[in-house]
Amino acid sequence: MRSLLRLSGASPGSLSPGGGEPEALRKNPSLSQRRAPGILFWSLFLALLLFDQGSKGWILGHGKDLPLSLVPGMVNVVSVRNTGIVFGLFSGHNWLWIGVGASFLLTGFLVGQSLDWNRREINVIGALLAAGAAGNISDRIVHGFVVDFIDAYVGLWHWPSFNVADSCLCLASLWMIFRWALLPRRRP
Repeated sequence: MRSLLRLSGASPGSLSPGGGEPEALRKNPSLSQRRAPGILFWSLFLALLLFDQGSKGWILGHGKDLPLSLVPGMVNVVSVRNTGIVFGLFSGHNWLWIGVGASFLLTGFLVGQSLDWNRREINVIGALLAAGAAGNISDRIVHGFVVDFIDAYVGLWHWPSFNVADSCLCLASLWMIFRWALLPRRRP
């Protein structure tokens, strides 16, 4: 806090009249923004990445016992080795998808430097995106393919098999679309 006050030229006793904030923070709110992810981001990121990698490890070790009906008529556990993307498109281009994933992570890192990491929502969305990308990239590097194992279906219609990392990416993407595209922005 003293370093923020020193940057602004304010003295430690110069508090704003009603808010209890230093005058410099009231005049320049960007000084109070944390420019790096917080403990929520790192905790959630590590938990999701470990869950993703652990579940894929279990699938690789128990593939002979699959498929397994998890929710009869809706969800099976399967073992799919996917060298492409959704629906197995562009199979056999593993290094291309490693590059795309790495570019995605680098872009996230660069964009993340301008975000306010004090906001819980930013930490959660960032952790979901980072864990999803890191989980699938690590599969491609270690195994040469992505391990997909969740088979959701209704009747004869099957969604492409997916994994925890894919779920993280989809959830974060849908959250961002809903939050920033569909909800009206608050006006000051």
